[in-house]
Amino acid sequence: MSFSSNAKEELAGLSLGKRCCRRAETAAMVRMGGTIEILSGGKLGLRFDTESLEVARRMAALIRSLYHVQGQMTMREGRRLQKKNSFQLHIMEAGAAASVLEDAGIHLSGDWDPEAPQLPDGRIDRPCCKAAFLRGAFLAAGTISDPSGGYHLEIAARDEEMAQLIVRVLASHALRAHTAIRREQWVVYLKEGDQVVDFLGIIGAHEAVLAMENVRAEKSLRNQVNRQVNCENANLDKTVDAAGRQMEAIACLERIGALHRLSPALREAAELRMAYPEATLQELSEAAPGLSKSAMNHRLRKLVELANQYRKGEGES
Repeated sequence: MSFSSNAKEELAGLSLGKRCCRRAETAAMVRMGGTIEILSGGKLGLRFDTESLEVARRMAALIRSLYHVQGQMTMREGRRLQKKNSFQLHIMEAGAAASVLEDAGIHLSGDWDPEAPQLPDGRIDRPCCKAAFLRGAFLAAGTISDPSGGYHLEIAARDEEMAQLIVRVLASHALRAHTAIRREQWVVYLKEGDQVVDFLGIIGAHEAVLAMENVRAEKSLRNQVNRQVNCENANLDKTVDAAGRQMEAIACLERIGALHRLSPALREAAELRMAYPEATLQELSEAAPGLSKSAMNHRLRKLVELANQYRKGEGES
């Protein structure tokens, strides 16, 4: 199962909670995944579609607890190019369907505009109801990428108004979401890892939070190790380059007969470098009892300076 499917399965198994939260969650699921059906005799029904059996069962439990009606569950087998099965929950009782739609802000009388339904503010005015609303929106139309690859959570809304409502509810939890239009559909998305983790925590997907934090910790450790390895490689390159320059300087001084005229301290440094061409400064200083790393570095730099002075004088002549 995908990370997104695991998160939804966890959420679908949560307690239904208080009545106000159940109404908020149901309203979001209806607005995201519900479809009005015309039944026999011209009566109106409601169908909820999802690719998750667990989500369909949760929706059935919510409807049963709120409206005391038993929905009818059906399954549609996936097509050849779309292997996933889909599940439908049908509310065949017209009165119950009308109540569900009404609570979701979809009014079936008057001058209701199906393109711009209104969700009653009273459904999501409490923090617990806002969390339930977001949970329902995610269960019905949300996806989250595998955190091992990146951090991206999105909820596909059917209209701009619903998308902006989700953005406002997210903002009430200090989550700054973005919107985009994709294939004539409004999408609300979060891309920062911290915000995705916070969102999952808000809607109650605590196991998903732990799984995501584990992945983030592993990625952070890998990045830290990579940075350390890169740093060590860079330092090794610097050491090799410096040793090469020092060896060339010593060879130059030896060629012009200046090496034997150096002070005992400089001769010692030159002899150690020639004896240990790949050694670090620390290793060279340890090979000379009583000599610090900085003192060894100073002597080797002096050898390079003397060779450079000779080369410069040779060039001027």
